[in-house]
Amino acid sequence: MGRKKEKISSVNRGSLKVRLILVSVLFVLFGSGLVGRLFFLQVIKNEDLVSRSKQQHQMTVSVNYGRGFIYDRNMNELAANIKVESVYATPQDIKNKKKTALLLAKTLKLDEKVILKKISSKRSFSWIKRKVSPIEISRLKRDLPLGVNFMSEDKRFFPKRELASGLIGFTGIDNQGLAGIEHQYDAMLKGNIVKTVIKKDARGKIMQFNGKVDGHDAEGRGIVLAIDEVIQFFAEHHLSKQVKRYQAKSGVAIVMNPSTGEVYAIANVPQYNPNNYSSYKPRRWINQAVSNSYEPGSIFKPILAAAAIDAGVAMPHDIFFCEDGEFSIRGKSIGEAANHKFGWLTLQDIIAKSSNIGSVKVAQQLGKKTFYEYIRKFGFGQKTGVALPGEATGRFKELKAWDERSLA
Repeated sequence: MGRKKEKISSVNRGSLKVRLILVSVLFVLFGSGLVGRLFFLQVIKNEDLVSRSKQQHQMTVSVNYGRGFIYDRNMNELAANIKVESVYATPQDIKNKKKTALLLAKTLKLDEKVILKKISSKRSFSWIKRKVSPIEISRLKRDLPLGVNFMSEDKRFFPKRELASGLIGFTGIDNQGLAGIEHQYDAMLKGNIVKTVIKKDARGKIMQFNGKVDGHDAEGRGIVLAIDEVIQFFAEHHLSKQVKRYQAKSGVAIVMNPSTGEVYAIANVPQYNPNNYSSYKPRRWINQAVSNSYEPGSIFKPILAAAAIDAGVAMPHDIFFCEDGEFSIRGKSIGEAANHKFGWLTLQDIIAKSSNIGSVKVAQQLGKKTFYEYIRKFGFGQKTGVALPGEATGRFKELKAWDERSLA
């Protein structure tokens, strides 16, 4: 009986020993697997996993800030910046995409299909609408879905609305100059790109914004124009009245200081509001004073008189017979405005009375070649070099194409 108990006890001890060995082996295998897995994740796949984690919980968005202001000669602001909110989405955090797209489309007045496509993409960040109005932002904040958030941006603002719009121009969605002074001096005006790091928690909620300036100076340089906003206002006001009075399609007025050449006003009618430039047809954006060519008409007569005096072929009190209002050159009939009939006029009176026939007589004294050379010296048919985009060259015939009628 005693031996039997010893046998059973010996068997139990052997069985327990085997079990312990098996458990130990399993622990070793499990531990080895765990260590191997940790080694694989932390060493081999470390960079990839860190990158994925950053993509899921951190994003970098580049936004333009600090565009320089534009002032008139008295430092009145003609173009400035205001802070506005832009709406963006992190698609991976949006659960009910159709419902979210419907809400955003209704609140922000956008196309539902376009929004659905944006928030269904695999991108970690997607703009929904840039530079949104305060009313729309207020409505959206009442029922803000998960995965949709706001970011503060600079928006170009033109406080004087239509004033000098043809001259100043406007900017695009990223504050890049697209027309006028804004375009011509974009390199000077533009601020720097600010890289904003957006951090989220595990539920997709925004935790932190961290803006870092990409460059030395976050602010663009301002520009002071020779324009005087008061003179500009009156030039536009009176030009608009005359355009309406004569039912003209458009009008241009330039106010200059003849002693210094400074330009105090450049008025274009019709105008547009650069705060909402896309609502107008592109032809409204043109600075007609710079980009259009015009026949000079009677304002060319002082140029002729100056050339004649400088060339020594006529003096202010020299007299010319104006043919009593009827004259022709090789079959081309030349008359006077309002059927005036002038006899003898001095050069001074030819300019004062704007005599067409008298002007032809003076031009004949100059001759084709000399008159052509003076026109070139005055800069006609060439760009002035004014620092504004889209300047027209102007046109007139080459000397070899001139005949006697070209003097008329």
